[in-house]
Amino acid sequence: MHRSVTILTLLVIMTFRLTAIVNNPDISLDSCILIKGKSFQGTLFQENYEFDLSPDKSKKLIVKPLWYLTHLAEGPIKPWTPRIEKIKEIELKIPELLRRYTTKDDYESENLPEIIATIDKYKRQYIGFKDFKDSEYLWIQFIYSESKMAQPDKSIIRILGGGSSVFILTLDLRKWEIKELIINGPI
Repeated sequence: MHRSVTILTLLVIMTFRLTAIVNNPDISLDSCILIKGKSFQGTLFQENYEFDLSPDKSKKLIVKPLWYLTHLAEGPIKPWTPRIEKIKEIELKIPELLRRYTTKDDYESENLPEIIATIDKYKRQYIGFKDFKDSEYLWIQFIYSESKMAQPDKSIIRILGGGSSVFILTLDLRKWEIKELIINGPI
């Protein structure tokens, strides 16, 4: 009898735990967090995230994401993990920031209206960083969710080409403006 009660108790606890995980849209996987909002889905790579660029995944070439971002700030930069609530707040402002963005690049001007119209169909990858003045920045890579490219949920992806199905946006959160927009070149 005691053994049956123990097993039933364990099953109830496990069921509750699994239900809590399934019902939580923001789930942590190692050093990245999956975030789901009403009209977006993305992965936040935390301060301790590093990825292996070794062709054989032997961990001989470990890279921190900040390596890609050093050109965006004056002076040294340091990793920073924004809170999930901050990401959700930023997501609400992205369409308006893109609408206000002006560019002299014909390719960007040509592709921006379509990107804005379909912004909710892109999966995101987020990396936060601060400059030497402690100003906060957010690097976001957008990957069109219907594309055949690798899934961005567990690792940072570097994609060359892909046209407007892949673009990168870096936001200066102190000024609430776009620091950099890069729309990948044609396929």
